[in-house]
Amino acid sequence: MENNFTEKTIPHFQSKDINGREISILPSRDKFLLIDFSASWCKPCIEELPKLISLYNSSKKLTIISISLDRKIGDWKNIVERYNIKWENVCDGKGADNEIVQYFKVNSIPRYILISPEGLVVFDSIDAKSNLDFTSFLD
Repeated sequence: MENNFTEKTIPHFQSKDINGREISILPSRDKFLLIDFSASWCKPCIEELPKLISLYNSSKKLTIISISLDRKIGDWKNIVERYNIKWENVCDGKGADNEIVQYFKVNSIPRYILISPEGLVVFDSIDAKSNLDFTSFLD
């Protein structure tokens, strides 16, 4: 079973954010899209948040969408508020049954998928030595 999505084009996804608003999960024409698979109960995920926040604040070429595997939307909302996360956050309460989680065959977190402005996966942390090994794409 193929778990690495590098060099594949992703389909267009629609999902609900933590406030129940429908959002599109697509790269923009001029920015990379980082999909961050995370959860409030995942200690390594929470430890990576300051690095992600710094990267988000410093890169004009990057947008981030976090997909939470939490079953309780309020648990992820608390993390978003506590860390003052400014990017889109998806949490539908389905955990590992979320459509996007299923598509990318996420079986461990944190997991990062970096998508080029053209919609091509250019980095998948499933094969990386470091979860945040993708910053060279943003130079």
